Amino acid sequence: VVLRPAGRVVYVIAEQEGRLVAQQRAVETGIRQEGYYEVLKGLAPGERVAVDGAGFLTSGAAVTLPKPKPDARAAEPRPEAKK
Repeated sequence: VVLRPAGRVVYVIAEQEGRLVAQQRAVETGIRQEGYYEVLKGLAPGERVAVDGAGFLTSGAAVTLPKPKPDARAAEPRPEAKK
């Protein structure tokens, strides 16, 4: 949640013309605890929002997503099957 002249906003990451962009969205917040905000209005379930660097974004800014970290469980060798 970022404080802007429009009030409290978040930046939703959306696809636009084949690229990812940040879209400013005004939100209504509730409780704030340990650096987290409760968002009461302004977001739909499952929408992706910018977290790191959100304070540097503007509406329409191009964004890139970090590459997912490999799943540690997938890297573990499988036990050999007993014959």
